[in-house]
Amino acid sequence: MVKKLKLKFIMINMSIVGAIVISLFTFICIFTYNSQLNESFEFLELSLNREERGFAESTPSAPPPSNSSKEPAPSRPKNEFFELPNTFVFQVHLDKDRRVVSKDTKGEEIDNTLLKNAIDNVMEDSKEKGRVKGASLLFFKKEHGHGTSIAFTSSAPIDASIRNTIILSIILSLASIAVFFILSERLAYYAIKPVKNAWNSQRQFVADASHDLKTPLTV
Repeated sequence: MVKKLKLKFIMINMSIVGAIVISLFTFICIFTYNSQLNESFEFLELSLNREERGFAESTPSAPPPSNSSKEPAPSRPKNEFFELPNTFVFQVHLDKDRRVVSKDTKGEEIDNTLLKNAIDNVMEDSKEKGRVKGASLLFFKKEHGHGTSIAFTSSAPIDASIRNTIILSIILSLASIAVFFILSERLAYYAIKPVKNAWNSQRQFVADASHDLKTPLTV
């Protein structure tokens, strides 16, 4: 009876502690993922806002400035304002017929097939921002009078970060549960000790009474 009571005490404690630990680390993982995702979307939006004026000036619908055929367009500063560490952001500008007017890949080579599939998936998606289906890319699109501008970035850093966070959370959860199990076992020992002593005293009393009365009694 005492052993069963001790086991029940430990199981109740571990159930409560396990639920709290798992909920805590689940919240941490979800919060970390959403924070990094929102941060990436914010930088994608900033990149579009920064490029929007240059896109409007480069579209055929915009009136060309005087001597535009003779003078090169002024160069814009690098996009250091919206660049994140280990993050590559590039933009694609489409006209109203969804034809690519210009793209800014920051000098990097982008596979045309991948880019075309990404653009098609984004244009079919009704959401303003999200993940590109079938590709490790995040997007943010913005429609305007000239057409649509889309900013892309890789989702690999976020995926790797959340994967590491999950692995670390699992390790810490198991370690925490193991520590609490040891503590619960010690706590159960001290909590059950008075019950055990009372139980032993009762058994001893019954044994003594049975011996004195010469009558077999049981608890």
